Amino acid sequence: MIPTYQELMLPLLQLASDGKTHAIRDAVQVLTDQFNLSEEERLETISSGVQTVISNRISWARTYMKKAGLLIDPQKGYFKITDAGLALLAENPVHIDNKLLSRYPSFQEFQNRQKPSKPAEATKEEKILLRKNCWKKPTWRSMRI
Repeated sequence: MIPTYQELMLPLLQLASDGKTHAIRDAVQVLTDQFNLSEEERLETISSGVQTVISNRISWARTYMKKAGLLIDPQKGYFKITDAGLALLAENPVHIDNKLLSRYPSFQEFQNRQKPSKPAEATKEEKILLRKNCWKKPTWRSMRI
């Protein structure tokens, strides 16, 4: 069975614990071996068919831990552990999940980010006024600057 992205967080952080920069593609290989995934599971793709399920889930695990400040991306396609990530591993967690990540303010901010608000809806009176004004013919005075 392919692990969830949360089940992949701790093994991914442990992989990075050597302090070196790691390629995501190498992490996929190491973790698929660590979880003893079958060939079928390794090749299973997400619905778009563009990416394997395991690669997608590892990417999400990396993203969430990056948002918590446990990993950084020194360059595209690579990741590296931070001091915060090393400090967390020093606590010997049994697992890492979103609940644990929520102790980090940067992760809370990521989780609570607001979508841009929509412009306020015009009131009924404003809509009537707009409709009336859009049919008015401009006068010489209204065109003056």
